[in-house]
Amino acid sequence: PAYGSKVGIDATKKGPEEGHPREWPEEITMSDEIKQLVTARWQEYGL
Repeated sequence: PAYGSKVGIDATKKGPEEGHPREWPEEITMSDEIKQLVTARWQEYGL
């Protein structure tokens, strides 16, 4: 069968009232070491 080429993503924060009783995890952050490494290597990435 042929399938369409569209995708829908629901990235909204879910809460207990929607059947998701767990707490939302804390946002992660990169360490200063990783930030410096990425900054130093931007040209290598070709972005």
